[in-house]
Amino acid sequence: MTPTQQPILLLGGTGRLGREIAAVLYAHGFETFALVRNMARAGSIRGLAKHITKVRELRADHFKGMDTVISALGKSISPLDNGRYSFREVDEAINLAAIRLAVEAGVRKFIYVSVYHAEHLPHLEYCRVHTRVEEALAASGMEYTIIKPVALFSTFRDLYDMALKGRLLNLGKGACRTNPIHEKDVARLCVQAINNQRKRINAGGPVVYTRAEINDIIARGAGRKKRLPVVPAWPVKAMLPVVRLANVHLYHKLCFFLRVMEEDLIAPVEGHMRLEDYIDMLSKSTRRYWDLTSGV
Repeated sequence: MTPTQQPILLLGGTGRLGREIAAVLYAHGFETFALVRNMARAGSIRGLAKHITKVRELRADHFKGMDTVISALGKSISPLDNGRYSFREVDEAINLAAIRLAVEAGVRKFIYVSVYHAEHLPHLEYCRVHTRVEEALAASGMEYTIIKPVALFSTFRDLYDMALKGRLLNLGKGACRTNPIHEKDVARLCVQAINNQRKRINAGGPVVYTRAEINDIIARGAGRKKRLPVVPAWPVKAMLPVVRLANVHLYHKLCFFLRVMEEDLIAPVEGHMRLEDYIDMLSKSTRRYWDLTSGV
């Protein structure tokens, strides 16, 4: 069987990362089967995946005949996401079910996109559920690759939208450093993993930034020239118990964001694209949108 004949099952194909994976699979000639819960969102990968199936839940027949499963499936980390399901219900339960069904169907390899440093932050719900999936995959008996990006560029899309509205600020000093990676680079790693033997890939981008530098890049891209205001982190932390009572999903997201901002998270360089170029792309896209809607 040649690489382009290998049938690939893609989970999470309509997310920002999933769409990039579908595009790379298409470019390499793989026969891609994508399972989606909402066919309205399937338009983003129509023409990239050869077979798109709407499902309410995973079944054994979805995995039969598949050579490889790639899972980029997970609940959005965006604070603006109002989905009613938890990280445990989506990121953990569905991926564990996928691993079990893949084993039963005789799938050769399972590729899972997790979170960098998750195993060192077990007190955070977002990290704990990813670590449980990693452990189950390692014990499954299948060939596997776990790809652990330090932060995806699209994570900063909400911050860009906040900057456009003049609401972006620095939470604390912003001195801790990280090297985020573009979804396109992570997608490339996923497709390369189909036929290589790497078990775990910690993945970062080519440039290390402080958190404050990231916000400055975003603000400049949004056309904001004034220096960003600085707000201490402790008032937000003090509000967490109240947030937990009001919205437990938002609570877990805020706990994750506040924690990762407090230490350097620098992964080995696996990506090529710079955050500046991504923000510049967003800026140009925004200007084109306003030109079109204003009749310019």
